[in-house]
Amino acid sequence: AEEGLSTQTAVQKIRLKVNPDYETERRLSVSVDIGKQSLKISGRADGVLVDAQLVLIEEFKTCAHVPEDPDSIDFGQLFLYGALLANEGVNKKPTTIELKLVYVEVDTLDEKHFTWRYTPNQLIAEFHWLCALYSVLWRQAQTRALRRRRWAQDLAFPLPEFRPGQQMLARRVYQSLRDREDLLLEAPTGAGKSLGVLYPAIRAQLVGEQIFFMTGRNSGREAAMALIDPGSKYIHLVDITAKEKICFVEGMPCDPELCRYAKGYFDKLGDALKALSDAGKCDRAALEAIADKHEVCPFELSLDAASAADVVIGDYNYIYDPVVRLQRFVGAKHMGLLVDEAHQLVPRARDMLSVSLGRIDVVNALKIADGEVAARLRSLDRALLKYKKGQKDGSHALEDFSSIDRSIKKFLKVMTTLEDDLVLPQPLIELHFACARWQKSHDWLEASELLCQITLKDKSLIASRLCVDPARYIAKVSDEYAVSVRFSATLSPLSLSAAAQGFTGARAERAQNPFSPSQLGVYVVSDISTYFKHRESSLEPLASLLTEVYDVRPGRYLVVLPSYNYLDMLLGVLRGKPVPLFEQRPAMSQLMLEELLGNFGRKDGFLLAVMGGSLSESLDFQGARLDGVVAIGMGLPPPTLLRDRIADGFATLYGRGAGQTLAYTQPALVKILQSAGRLIRDTEDRGILCLIDPRFRKPFVQQFFPEHWHVKEVSAHKVAQHVREFWS
Repeated sequence: AEEGLSTQTAVQKIRLKVNPDYETERRLSVSVDIGKQSLKISGRADGVLVDAQLVLIEEFKTCAHVPEDPDSIDFGQLFLYGALLANEGVNKKPTTIELKLVYVEVDTLDEKHFTWRYTPNQLIAEFHWLCALYSVLWRQAQTRALRRRRWAQDLAFPLPEFRPGQQMLARRVYQSLRDREDLLLEAPTGAGKSLGVLYPAIRAQLVGEQIFFMTGRNSGREAAMALIDPGSKYIHLVDITAKEKICFVEGMPCDPELCRYAKGYFDKLGDALKALSDAGKCDRAALEAIADKHEVCPFELSLDAASAADVVIGDYNYIYDPVVRLQRFVGAKHMGLLVDEAHQLVPRARDMLSVSLGRIDVVNALKIADGEVAARLRSLDRALLKYKKGQKDGSHALEDFSSIDRSIKKFLKVMTTLEDDLVLPQPLIELHFACARWQKSHDWLEASELLCQITLKDKSLIASRLCVDPARYIAKVSDEYAVSVRFSATLSPLSLSAAAQGFTGARAERAQNPFSPSQLGVYVVSDISTYFKHRESSLEPLASLLTEVYDVRPGRYLVVLPSYNYLDMLLGVLRGKPVPLFEQRPAMSQLMLEELLGNFGRKDGFLLAVMGGSLSESLDFQGARLDGVVAIGMGLPPPTLLRDRIADGFATLYGRGAGQTLAYTQPALVKILQSAGRLIRDTEDRGILCLIDPRFRKPFVQQFFPEHWHVKEVSAHKVAQHVREFWS
């Protein structure tokens, strides 16, 4: 962009030397009344030259190579400048207005012109016709929004009755959205959070407002929307699926010459949007079907449909990732944010704001590079190796990466000369993207909010700029929107979660627990140590405890462990017991997970899984309802430079206990509580929860336990007795 701006300035200076009357950056603005609607259209023309008979308007577009034909979007922009100038009545309406689209090569300043001539009356007539068309679309949208608003005001709760506490939750969310009051809300798993938040959000939504429902997983929000508006008659809902998952063409070329869904996209967009509007619900299946029928890009179609949707569903990164975030929603003061599974926001934001560069990627790019690009890559490689000198294997904190920063800047400058080459080798393209993100990252965080780290292992070397504290960034982005409601089952301690999210000005509250304490038996078993050095000796006692519980109450039990290694060790002992076993394996696809759950749902037995994995968080077992959850070990994350820096930073602000809690204890307990949340999902459910580790006795750990848990500390050999008493 900077290069384009400097090129445009150079061309404008040439024009001024030839004719001092040439006017640059001419501001244009016209207001038009159409019925009760007033439109204001404004812009700034690159160059204007006026005489008695002719007005010349120029629009400059800088590029590496000039195109054969003009771009229709570029022409549309130029045409509107001509229409605005004609409406202003320049020089008592000259007979001709000449529109000149000028493509300029950046390196040579060579120009290619495309010219059109109109009379002022032609431009004015076409301009008013465009305004009328826009007005029709605007009125249709207003009519639909008013209809939706009237329907929502009388909308009854879509289920026969609220769950216990759900009505209070819905009322609190409604008040927050109505009063533009940020809210951090902890509500138990099974409380009906998705419906309890979306229902009041629809009720509170005014004409012209939008809702962005943010989630990292499929958490039932589509099912909730289907309950609210089953016929898709009133709510326009758009679910944005990641481009790599929804693209029809392998490799995602995003080039009209290579993709028929990109070619002529804007010419076909209107009909596709009309079809989506008629459908109402724009989930992935509907988007793909309509995009394929009209031969348009499904991802771009979802974004264009989202601009006019009542409810947009998407990942956190569409709002918070500084590179991926949707520019059309930046600073959208008419949009409210609903953040599901809000406990994931801080770790996700850290990932979004962190960048890494591996030496292996530089070496691979060097193998296929030549000329000036190869020279810049060698310089970057030397810069990386500079930080390796004198360091042993492991991770090391550094003050900065000034040498790497300089080398990346020079490499990116050389790469701009190749940007028009669509057949660059993949290793070079991937390195280019990694370096571009690295350079942009300097604008995201302050020095105190990041950790410069180099990691060495064998011959590998990875340089990283890691986000330590994303609170300020999260707060800055959130302030661009009307209101933010963040909710999860695992936000305790609330004050610490609010501070970590930069949400200190928000109300932090707990929703009422909808379940009776008698539905859940919670047993802390502290006489089986699951510390790493004791894991071998823990296997037989664990196997005995599990089989005894199963003998008392045959059923389905989710058993979660800190790692696959520990899981495999326990499996080896349990395979000798007369209990059906099911196991999660690394990198299981969605289809494999569904098959595993299907098999588990048809039999009793133990399903062994890892803490924090896809089987222990944000998953409803549905037909495979559980009789118990057994959490073996705390699953504390291993010490790292980053976690220690997080602990030190929060200890400085809130005391040492707060630092250790945020960096180590909270991530572990969140996984435990999410696993426990798979158990009681309904007022009819009952089950037992065993927490096996001496650390579960500690008060600083039990502060994370939900208030409705009635915890009993029992020895391992008495667990079966307590389980028998619970079920009897």
